[in-house]
Amino acid sequence: MTAESEEQKASKAEQKPVDVDDVVIDSEQALRIISISEDGTEFTLDEQNLTTVMAEVKKLEEEAPKVAVVSVVGAFRTGKSFLLSSLLRYLKLSDSGNVPGDRWMTEAGDVLTQGNVEIEKAESGFQWRSGKDRMTTGIWMYSKPFVRKLPDSNEKVCLLLMDTQGMFDFRTTKELTAAIFGLSTLISSYQIYNIAKQIQEDKLQQLHYFTEFSRVALTEFEKAKHRVRQIKKKSLQRAHSAPLPESEDDMPENRPSYFRHNSLIQDKAGHISGQAAPSFQTLDFVVRDWQNFEDDEDISQCLSEMPGVLKAAMETEMDDGGTRENINKAFAKIGCFLLPHPGTKMTKKQFTGNLADVEDNFLQLLEIYVKRVCDEGLVAKQIHGKSITASQLELYIRAYAEQFKSGTMPKAYTLVQAISATTNLCAKDDCFRGYKQLLNQKLGSQSYMAPEALDNWHKECSEASLTKFDVTACFGDDTQIQDTKKQLKELIEEYYQDACEKNKLMMHANLQKYIIPILLAIAAFMMDWASDYLCDSWSDTCQKLSKNFALLYYCVAAILVYEFYKIYRSTGSATNVWLGATALINATLLRFQELQAWAGKEWKKLSSTEKPKEE
Repeated sequence: MTAESEEQKASKAEQKPVDVDDVVIDSEQALRIISISEDGTEFTLDEQNLTTVMAEVKKLEEEAPKVAVVSVVGAFRTGKSFLLSSLLRYLKLSDSGNVPGDRWMTEAGDVLTQGNVEIEKAESGFQWRSGKDRMTTGIWMYSKPFVRKLPDSNEKVCLLLMDTQGMFDFRTTKELTAAIFGLSTLISSYQIYNIAKQIQEDKLQQLHYFTEFSRVALTEFEKAKHRVRQIKKKSLQRAHSAPLPESEDDMPENRPSYFRHNSLIQDKAGHISGQAAPSFQTLDFVVRDWQNFEDDEDISQCLSEMPGVLKAAMETEMDDGGTRENINKAFAKIGCFLLPHPGTKMTKKQFTGNLADVEDNFLQLLEIYVKRVCDEGLVAKQIHGKSITASQLELYIRAYAEQFKSGTMPKAYTLVQAISATTNLCAKDDCFRGYKQLLNQKLGSQSYMAPEALDNWHKECSEASLTKFDVTACFGDDTQIQDTKKQLKELIEEYYQDACEKNKLMMHANLQKYIIPILLAIAAFMMDWASDYLCDSWSDTCQKLSKNFALLYYCVAAILVYEFYKIYRSTGSATNVWLGATALINATLLRFQELQAWAGKEWKKLSSTEKPKEE
């Protein structure tokens, strides 16, 4: 497969926007976004299901623009879906307005109903059951995102839950297992590795195999991007005859603030300097059926043992071929949580989700871990050190799914090309969004802008947007990059033309504030005219009132003349003056009719209250 075909596919996927208001789901449910064939040789992206999930997230983008993805991977029949249903139970309880307590698992009932296929009144969730039969095939996402707050900033984020097909069974090849784990790791921001009994050497080697390919591909992408970025920076410096800033702190003060504070000229994580920053974010080893807790240990003692277990597993004096070192380099944060055996009743096929059948120490630790994942440890999804939106995540999922469609790990070069094309598309979206935000800063703060001032501001915002794109979209096929830049220019121009039309409407709307003064001026003119014939000839009081009336309507007339002059001066068109005057006259007549109708109603009310008094 050629690099151009990868970029063209990513571009085509991007060019199919879906109106989120057109996507409707009947109810909350887990949806399979990627199917895996029976023989494990083909990954198929379910376009409709992915669109459905992402449409729900996009509806919340204004409230929570960032997205987090918690995924669970692990061996076949080790309770991944049960763990995800527990996470879902906690999120639904929090979402209902309740504040979950320490024993929140039973606050929502004595039976775990989420995804439970063994009961009639099961709630939506990731399907699970006890026994040895496989439940999950492919990769699934829950259709409802949950708005949470990031622990370090209190910033809101949309949390998505993702389940994956079990691995290490007799039907799943090593290549397919690696593809499932690699795809899940690329998509998620919080990866939970569900393993049984202890962190063994083979589990670490498997993890190293899964992540090393994706890590190498992302590292190669960063190195190549850095090299190309330096070339482009030198070219831009010559074009602008001034050095470009090395970081956002060096951005000039007159540069639009959006691009000053969101510039991608240098990643905060240090990628541009060539340092080996982590390719992935959070990894948790969740060890099920841990057998080394003492019977007399309380929960706090159990928790205190966990860091030591992780340290012992990740440190060794023997030569492991760099397995542990590379795992530590691949993830920004690695944790460990130990869960004891849940009890024999839960492992029986007859288990129906009754929490009374589950060992209490298992439930207590599970409750603590779920709260840790959803609250204390939550992280927004980042790619290349930058948080992404739901729209951008959707683009990356499509690109990744295309690369893994054969059910095997793709070649590093093709994955790099797919990431490059998708990154360029995301850069286009990001720069266009920044342009809109900046343009609307002044359009929103003023009722009307002179066309020349608006055009100058548009050019400044457009130049900043395109410069940012040149620095960001710095890897991949030059033709694809230029095509994407052309799309960005077209979006900017289309949005600017719409803004100009709205600005013209604001110009006329700006005259609306003179409707009441105009009505008062008309009334003053009528009274002045009447006084000329009735009392000005013999009454000094009438003469004084007449002069005041005349002063009022002359002042209003002078203000209107000045406003129409400003319109003519700013637009250079008498037609715009005529349109503004016509709109003002129509609005004034409409307001007069409304006042007339109101006065009529009040007169009727007054008349109806006076009749009984006369009787």
